[in-house]
Amino acid sequence: MPEPLTRQLIPLAEDFFCDGHYYLLTSTSLGGSGLTAEELSNVLGQADEQAINNLLMRGICIPLFFDGDCALDGHTAIVLGNLTEPEEHNWIAKLAWKLTIPCGKFVIHCGRGDADELAYAIAGNPPEPNYRIFQIIDVPPGKYLVQICAYLSSMTVQLSLKEHDKHGNLKKEY
Repeated sequence: MPEPLTRQLIPLAEDFFCDGHYYLLTSTSLGGSGLTAEELSNVLGQADEQAINNLLMRGICIPLFFDGDCALDGHTAIVLGNLTEPEEHNWIAKLAWKLTIPCGKFVIHCGRGDADELAYAIAGNPPEPNYRIFQIIDVPPGKYLVQICAYLSSMTVQLSLKEHDKHGNLKKEY
């Protein structure tokens, strides 16, 4: 892991848009793996558990799936460094995994890693006007522990609560 960072809060761009359930976290160098965007896309698209576990173990990418569209749009921030005490205290679910970013360019990309869209993003091109499906954030090169925290107000938590309530798994207290 890199040295502890001075806290930086980097919001996703206001016009970041993911009309779908999938996101891909990676780096412009695809974790220094030597893979091409097409090769990574093929591995993700085939959904072979062993091949995807290999990507995860090497810190090449973190593929994400959420129950609803636009789960991270408009209310997500990347925090470099430590969470504040309220942020640390208030999360109710967390997904954590490692990500290798030897190039210092962290990528959050909408979708499952479409080869052409991913190749465009990691080539250093700017997002398309009115269609920002990726964002690149400069970070110190290194290996990171990426933690995705869900808070009560998040869409993911709210959808989960509705699903549990619908099936009678939550009991109301009066």
